[in-house]
Amino acid sequence: MIFPAFVLLLCGAVLLCIAVFAVCGRLSERRPARRWLPAAALCALVLLAAAPLSFLLGCRFADRGADAQFDVRAFYAEVRSVGAETLAVQGLPINGADSRGARTLRIYEGLPVERDGEPAALSEIEAGDLVSVVLLTDAGGTKEVFKIELLDGEA
Repeated sequence: MIFPAFVLLLCGAVLLCIAVFAVCGRLSERRPARRWLPAAALCALVLLAAAPLSFLLGCRFADRGADAQFDVRAFYAEVRSVGAETLAVQGLPINGADSRGARTLRIYEGLPVERDGEPAALSEIEAGDLVSVVLLTDAGGTKEVFKIELLDGEA
């Protein structure tokens, strides 16, 4: 993870303020009539400008590469068999070439399953059901079932 740019900018602004106060302190030793007001005003302006600027920079760079970290894809399939921790499916011809074959998916307790937009139980899935499977692939290539939706219709 890259160190956030806005933190560096804000630290730089604080260091600049410290330097301004140090220089003004030296000047006030030579000329006692000088006041701290100009230094304080300059530091306040620098901090007021740096805070929103650093926030905007952080927002701009925080999203960089976020979409590349995960790949979310859905495909349609017919359920071939349901095991305790697996779901064997056959991709339908409507899918792209990479999602048409047979595959076995690892399922887990608490996996979101929906029917007509409403939550359904994992136990409702039976052989022959048509499903939409949403797969989540992380940056390392690990695929995991994110959600299953039971569809109306027969295969």
